[in-house]
Amino acid sequence: MKFVAKKLKAFTIIELAVVMVISGIVFGISHSAYLIVSKQFYRYKVNSEITGELSLFNTTLTKDFSEAKEIRKSGNGLLMLDKHNLVINYQFESDYITRRVNEVKHRFSVSSSNLQMLIFGKTPSGNGLIDELSFASKFVDKTLPFHFKKPYGKDVLMELENQ
Repeated sequence: MKFVAKKLKAFTIIELAVVMVISGIVFGISHSAYLIVSKQFYRYKVNSEITGELSLFNTTLTKDFSEAKEIRKSGNGLLMLDKHNLVINYQFESDYITRRVNEVKHRFSVSSSNLQMLIFGKTPSGNGLIDELSFASKFVDKTLPFHFKKPYGKDVLMELENQ
């Protein structure tokens, strides 16, 4: 009996090695691209959360400042009395700011430094009335200034003058 050698259609070892090398290069490039994109997304997400927190804080404090009947210095914070006689308390710490209304607390992840509370451009005595608040907050690698001003009505100004 004679054996007839049949030629099988197959890839050579060199062809398989070339395909594996090319696949490894493609995988390496795609993995590197994935790592770069995921790091950028993470930085975007963190910056977006910080920006949202700063925006919410700025909006809330601006609204409270404008609607307050009077604003008083209280240690390292503010006591505001709004038009419904509701007391709003702000406490300024170095790495966060707390806002409390009744028993509801909100902690803003906003840093504060160089805190200044003024009345007519001067530092108030004790827990005196204030019409101006300014401080700086650090955002990533920038320092953002915050400045709030309360225009009081004639009745409050006359009461302050009589004291």
